Amino acid sequence: MIYTIFGPSDFGSNGQETSAFDSLVAVPEGPATWALLAPPIWLIAHRLWWPLAYCLLFWAFCATLLTTPFAVIAIFINGLPGLYFMLEGRELYRRKLENEGMIMIGLIDAASEPAAIGRFLDDQQHQPTLPSSQTVPAPAKASPQLLRGSGDSTDVFGLFTPRET
Repeated sequence: MIYTIFGPSDFGSNGQETSAFDSLVAVPEGPATWALLAPPIWLIAHRLWWPLAYCLLFWAFCATLLTTPFAVIAIFINGLPGLYFMLEGRELYRRKLENEGMIMIGLIDAASEPAAIGRFLDDQQHQPTLPSSQTVPAPAKASPQLLRGSGDSTDVFGLFTPRET
């Protein structure tokens, strides 16, 4: 399974690798099956309080629909929050982590969340570093002649011919 690794914005800059394992969070990619089967428990476990409040409000609305002639509709739409959280729950969790100041620092393929974090830390330790004498070259700049063209109306630098004024 593929995991997105989130860490604090100053990860790696302070040189403290001992608490690095505790400061990282691995979020699995793909649907959240437990969010479909038990949405409130999944939301509480991931501390997504606002989606939990909206889910409970929606279920309260469905409960009131059960006392009306639209009870059949209420039974069918009762599972919509679980379906939504199964499809979008991981993205809600990622946004929560970003709002807490964490940033995405990597993608790892691993069997479990602890294995993903451990593998990410191993990759960080064995990552080659560039010597300080090697720098990334600056991007090439376009010459003014290339941007202006030669002035002929036959020079077309795009999809549409230039307008005659």
